[in-house]
Amino acid sequence: MATLTTPVATGAFRLQFDNPQEVELVRESVAFFDDLQQRVDLGLRHQGYLFVAGTDDGARAQRDLVVAQRTWGLDDVELLDGPDARRRFPYLAGDIVNARFRQGDGWLEPRRLALELARASRARFETGRPVTGFVRDGDRVRGVTTPTGSIAAAFFNAWLGPAPASCGQ
Repeated sequence: MATLTTPVATGAFRLQFDNPQEVELVRESVAFFDDLQQRVDLGLRHQGYLFVAGTDDGARAQRDLVVAQRTWGLDDVELLDGPDARRRFPYLAGDIVNARFRQGDGWLEPRRLALELARASRARFETGRPVTGFVRDGDRVRGVTTPTGSIAAAFFNAWLGPAPASCGQ
């Protein structure tokens, strides 16, 4: 049941990933969030995201990741040595070897985002009715079944099964 998954999600977003595909995917999402924030308050804050390392191996891994991220166009990740990290973030423990920080990462309120996306879709929503299955046409979902009957959708773009080669429909 998906009753509370979105309202209790953390809402964190970041571009500090370890592969270029995720960086690009999330970069597009953050641009979408920023654009939507201009029209409606999503509670979006670019307050940054901090990762710390407490061992030399962890510090090396962070340095290597920052080098890779810069080759992927993520040139605003800061790599701080332990003393600089503690000066900037005084709550850090004394044994921190290094830290990486990106101010552009942050948080938004998932409930506000979900409600705005629902409003903008102009779809009709029914609440308080458990979904027990899907109305399918091949691999395409065309509605849902409930204990009191089926609810069809004029347009329902959900895919059950392997992702198609092109999802743009």
